Amino acid sequence: MNKFDFVKTLLENEKFNTSQKERFIKLVTNELADAKHLDNQILQDIKLIKKEIGLADHQEKSPNQDYKNPIHLSKFLEEFNQDPVLRYTCHEIDDENHLNIILEKCNTQSYEYSEHIKVIHKAYKELTFRYKNKNILKNILVLISTYLGTYEKYKVWSEKIPINWISEDLASWCNQNEGKVPNPGSDRFQNERFRFTTIELKNGSLITSFSELVIYFKNLFHIKEANPLKTIVENEIFLNFNDDQKYVFEFDDNFSTTIELFTYTETLIQAFRSIVNMSAKYHVNDILRIKLFFNYDDNQKKEFKIVIKNSDIFGKDTAGFRLGDQLNLLIDKKINGLCDLYIKAKFNDKNTVGILNVWDGKPIKFIESNNEIEGVEFILKMH
Repeated sequence: MNKFDFVKTLLENEKFNTSQKERFIKLVTNELADAKHLDNQILQDIKLIKKEIGLADHQEKSPNQDYKNPIHLSKFLEEFNQDPVLRYTCHEIDDENHLNIILEKCNTQSYEYSEHIKVIHKAYKELTFRYKNKNILKNILVLISTYLGTYEKYKVWSEKIPINWISEDLASWCNQNEGKVPNPGSDRFQNERFRFTTIELKNGSLITSFSELVIYFKNLFHIKEANPLKTIVENEIFLNFNDDQKYVFEFDDNFSTTIELFTYTETLIQAFRSIVNMSAKYHVNDILRIKLFFNYDDNQKKEFKIVIKNSDIFGKDTAGFRLGDQLNLLIDKKINGLCDLYIKAKFNDKNTVGILNVWDGKPIKFIESNNEIEGVEFILKMH
C-alpha cells in the first residue's frame, strides 16, 4: 500500500466526519507542501482522493473577493425614501402640500394616475442609474421594481402580494375616481381609497387598502421607532423559533427601538434565521440560548448582535481562517451588500477573547479584546 492508498483508506473510515476529513486533507497538503519534489502529480492525487471520498474541491473565497459595501444599500434606500416622487410610493399622501408636489412633477392641475406612473418610473430609472456600479442587492432591486411595475417578470412581491402600482384594478379605480389619489392618509384629506381583497400576512396582520400597502412596503426597508427591529425579530421568533424546548431568546435591556436604519429587513431576518439555525446544529442536545443586541458601536455604526450563550468558544483557528461552507453560503446569499460580519469569541488557537472581521472588505485579522462576553457573538454592522 503506497501513501496515497493509506490516506484514502483512512479517510474512508466512517468514524471520520466531513470536518475531520477536511482538516486531515489540509494537514496532508501542508506536509506535502514542504517536500522538495512536490509536483503536479501529487496535487492531482490529492484532488482525486477528495473526489473519490466525496469532499468538494472548492476554492475558498477571500474576504476581499466580490465584496459589496453595504453603505451603498443604505444610501440608495435613503435616497429612494427622500426623493420627491418616489417618496409617495412608500408614504401616504395626506395633505394638499404633498399632493401639490406630485402635481408639479406631473405638470397637471389635478391628480392623474397615468401621468403619476410615468414620473414614478422615470424617477426610479434615474435613481438606479446613479447606483448602477454600486452593487446594490439584487433582491431589493427586484422587490422595488416589481412593486413599482418597472420589472414585470414576477407578478407578486414580498409575501406573494399580487397588487402593485400597475395593477389593472388600481388603474381602473383611478379612472373611475378622477382626481383621487390611491394612497390617501387621513379621511379628512380624502375619504375615497382603493381597497381590495384582504391580504393576510404570515404574522397575522391584514392589508385591506393601497394606503396600508404602501406603508407595508416602506416597512420592508425602513427601520425606525414606528417600525422597530425588535418587533420584526419578535415576529420571526414567533413564526420559526417558538419551541421553548429548543430555543430561548432574550433581548438586551438596551436593545434600541428608536434607531433609524435603511436596509432590506427581509434579508436581514433571513441572515438572523441562518445564524440561529447554523448555531443550533452545534448544540443539538441543548436548548439554544440566544441574547440579542441592537445599538450603536463606538464608531456610530449600527450593530445587530446575535449572541449564542451556550458557548464562548468558536471552534476554529484564527490562523488561516477558512469560512467553510456554512459561512460562505451565509455571506453569499445574505450578508454581502447588506452588512459587514464580525465574530467575537474565544478561538481554538487563542487564549483570549477577540474579534475577527469575517466579512468587511479587509484582510481577516484577529483583534484581542479585554471585554467579557456571554457567548459567541455574531455581529452584523450596518450604516
